[in-house]
Amino acid sequence: LKELIAKLYLLKAYDITAFAHKIAKRTPSDWEKKAADWRETLSEKYIGENGECTIAMQTAVAMLLAFRIGNDRTALENQLFSVIKRDNYQLRAGMVGFQYIYHVLSDIGRGDLAYRLLTETEPGYKTWCSYGETTLWEEWDGEDRGSHNHHMYSGVISWFFRSLLGIAPLENAPAFEKIELKPIFIESLQYAKGCMHTVRGKIEANWIFRDGKFVYSVTIPKGVC
Repeated sequence: LKELIAKLYLLKAYDITAFAHKIAKRTPSDWEKKAADWRETLSEKYIGENGECTIAMQTAVAMLLAFRIGNDRTALENQLFSVIKRDNYQLRAGMVGFQYIYHVLSDIGRGDLAYRLLTETEPGYKTWCSYGETTLWEEWDGEDRGSHNHHMYSGVISWFFRSLLGIAPLENAPAFEKIELKPIFIESLQYAKGCMHTVRGKIEANWIFRDGKFVYSVTIPKGVC
């Protein structure tokens, strides 16, 4: 798994460099080719004949989906569902996997499953909430040890904004010039409310489940579309 993560991060560097060239209005073709070639290499190494990841772990499958590895996304999506079910709907990932698994599940229409992993996994975020904590800890069971103000497991916070509130900046429109509003609605949660402070002003969003339907509202600053 560590080897796969390292190779995917190299791909991420290629993608970011190609994107930086586009922003600078320079030809990114060389870097795009490096990324395409590396994706093919990773696909050959980590995708089996059945279209599934050869490493049947939550982080591995989620990251292949996030980095667009392989040609059969349906096979990988079904494998991710299967792996999560095998793991009894408990989150079995580390601080790297946390950055991807929630977003991937939301992107493939299973935000409800992301929420289930978040709220039912023990030890996990649920453990901290049971102690009445409002900060992130260094360890799941660190009531009497480790830091109680730690960044390591904070990847889920971006999911709160992007998926629960539905506020997602677009890659081709930097600095929140344009945003995509694509919230996930979870009936058992009943409501979500929050705001994001951006360089263009505050974006507020909320939704509530009422009378059998979801009502979503958002307030965006002038200049954002």
